[in-house]
Amino acid sequence: MLHLPPTQCYLGGEAKDRFHSKLFVFVDFGGAANTFLIACGARHEPSVEEIAKKLLADPREFYKLALGPNQFVPHLSFFLAEFVIFSPSATLPSSAT
Repeated sequence: MLHLPPTQCYLGGEAKDRFHSKLFVFVDFGGAANTFLIACGARHEPSVEEIAKKLLADPREFYKLALGPNQFVPHLSFFLAEFVIFSPSATLPSSAT
């Protein structure tokens, strides 16, 4: 049995079929308990930043859990889009020519 603080758990039994359930712990204890966990800091899904941290912490494991490029590449594209949206002053590296 794994004991985690509510801030490191995500709510949703349906998440077990999603890729993120391989990276994070999802729980579903029913209505009243889930409401309590939300009050204690649990959320329904990880943030973009949390997913990116998992990728940066162990890119090979992330790729392995993604089962190859079919889920890995879309995540990279998503991170790039989020980076541009949330960091309007950020500049992307230009390719050296």
